[in-house]
Amino acid sequence: MRVLAIVLSILFSAGIFCEAAEEVVQVDIDKSVISGTQWQKFSKGEKWVYLFGYEDGARNTALHFISNNEKKDSIYAGLPMQIKGESTISDLISQIDMFYSDESNKNIPINCVFLVIKNRKTGVQEDKIQRYIESVRQDPGETEDF
Repeated sequence: MRVLAIVLSILFSAGIFCEAAEEVVQVDIDKSVISGTQWQKFSKGEKWVYLFGYEDGARNTALHFISNNEKKDSIYAGLPMQIKGESTISDLISQIDMFYSDESNKNIPINCVFLVIKNRKTGVQEDKIQRYIESVRQDPGETEDF
């Protein structure tokens, strides 16, 4: 139920702003989050909107539907704007673009990309990160932490 609320918040937030764009990008609503295939179709402005909508949806869901403060903190810590070392949203978009520029990463859900970027910024060993990337390449539905 919580995941559904997050997904609906994200899709609703992104959909409102994307309709104002010249070309509306359709997001596959059968998936909980987008992957590289959809991300690469977004304009830079749509990427901004998606990231803000993703964060806003997760924050509102945590605030209104999760009573356990530890779980709330865990959700907040995994949000894209909370990745330490990123000075601007443009830097975060560039990191995501770079990750998805590797064709073998195109089916990896964006929430996994957030984990990869965050763990690189916090100094997790690259071989551990690569094992994680390989595991989600094999099973994009498996999005557990490192």
